[in-house]
Amino acid sequence: MTPRHTLLALLVVSIWGLNFVAIDIGLADVPPLVFLAMRFVLVAIPAVFFIPPPAIGWRNILLIGAFLSLGQFALLYLGLGLGMPPGLASLLLQTQIVFSVVVSALVLREHPTRRQLIGIAIGMAGLVVVVIGHSQAAPWLPLVITLLAALSWAIGNVLSRRARVASGLSLVVWSGLVVPIPALALALLVNGPTVVAHALTHLSPTAIMSTAYTAVAASLVAYTIWNSLLARYPTSAIVPFTLLVPIIGILAAWVVYREQPAASELIGGAIMLGGLAAAVVNWRPRARPARRYRRTMAKVRIVDAVGRDAVARALATVADRDTEATAVRYLLQVLADGAPGNSVEVRVPPFGAVQCIEGPGHTRGTPPNVVETDALTWLALATGGAQWGHALEHGRISASGSRADLAPYLPLDWDRATTPPQSGTMDT
Repeated sequence: MTPRHTLLALLVVSIWGLNFVAIDIGLADVPPLVFLAMRFVLVAIPAVFFIPPPAIGWRNILLIGAFLSLGQFALLYLGLGLGMPPGLASLLLQTQIVFSVVVSALVLREHPTRRQLIGIAIGMAGLVVVVIGHSQAAPWLPLVITLLAALSWAIGNVLSRRARVASGLSLVVWSGLVVPIPALALALLVNGPTVVAHALTHLSPTAIMSTAYTAVAASLVAYTIWNSLLARYPTSAIVPFTLLVPIIGILAAWVVYREQPAASELIGGAIMLGGLAAAVVNWRPRARPARRYRRTMAKVRIVDAVGRDAVARALATVADRDTEATAVRYLLQVLADGAPGNSVEVRVPPFGAVQCIEGPGHTRGTPPNVVETDALTWLALATGGAQWGHALEHGRISASGSRADLAPYLPLDWDRATTPPQSGTMDT
């Protein structure tokens, strides 16, 4: 992961850590399912009138909304409403890390590396230590409900990754439409029309502020970033960041409710942080492997038949990481062959980069003209599934320099390209 994406992941887990206290405060005045319906009405409206739906089909939108939004939060709100302490809820919900990795391995064939497995195991061991220290504070029913919320979150993570969503904000807004009507219908059934009507007509300032935080910060901002990261990286590389959520949740509960963390919480938290570092930090130097790859990449080209097959599979189905990498690199290769030169560097982390387009080149340091985007956006641009101007306007492309404009060269004629023996320079 790039440093920028790492910082964004840390921002998301900070927002989510504080969210448990915000929800608990709001539930003091509003029944759980009514509070949930209010939250997602604010998430979806008025944004749904200005943001187009994600191009993943209504079936995917409904499934992701059912698990990632409705299932997860209906169960979490019910658990908190039944007495689950917010600090402990933030801990138990992190079992979604194990659920996510297992489900993604079964559905997406995304098998975590040995280092990631070790890091997750260490992090979960720390989580067990913290849960044991807190276990006497939680009755069984809220505990089971919270675990089911974690499972629903994990399934939503994998569905989002499988759908290959290019716009996280679009998915958050449109999948949020799945929530309000079922949540309000359940509230009428469970609490009765009188209680629901009284709650909606007697909203306190605290309930309004809690709803605003959960809708704007925890949903619109956090899930937009989260879904975008899931579209760029394997599930097993992203979900370990959520191990930080209970640490922040416990600290927030201590500040708001003066709940003193026990020694087991502090020890378990330290173990969890160690597991997070082991799972997501690349300890090997970056420069040395990059130089080795740079020397060999120009010689090792992707055969046209292999590249075309990888692109076709990446566009038509849920491709595994190797197929996605081959598709991205082949399209970069086609670009470099069709527009030879070294005045512009096109980067698609973490899979590759090429220099292309005639003009003044560079030999050392940062090139003057750089285009950078994620794998999903590059596949769409290169094959005609997205327009350069639209993607640039919506922040899916970073382009710097007067020559950093690929619009004249896209989409690529990748399905009929016949690449020469040598051209372009590619590296990862």
